[in-house]
Amino acid sequence: MKPLSQSLRIFLWLVAYLVLVKLALTLFPQVLRSTAQAKVFEWPFLALWAALGFAGVSLAERTGFPPAWEKGSARPRVLIPALCGIGFGILAIATDAATAGRRPSQRSSANPPSIFRFPRPS
Repeated sequence: MKPLSQSLRIFLWLVAYLVLVKLALTLFPQVLRSTAQAKVFEWPFLALWAALGFAGVSLAERTGFPPAWEKGSARPRVLIPALCGIGFGILAIATDAATAGRRPSQRSSANPPSIFRFPRPS
């Protein structure tokens, strides 16, 4: 049997991570704010994402794309995106804390959502 390519092994680890996220969301369903978010993590969709991803990895190898994880420093691949993700996460948490989790359209305001679309009466 031919050994799995490096890209395919990494892809399978990512699919395993998605399954773990699905199991965590099953235990803590209140984490997601809407049913649309929850539907993305339903089992049929996870199977679809896995199948499409497998096809993409297989085609990428055949068309000459480099492997998913080449030798070299992990800093530009892991550390910088992780720091950006942590920064955006902190920003999202701060925004939720400042607005008490309301969306902009739910905020009480004297102005309508768009002043150009709904001009104030004179």
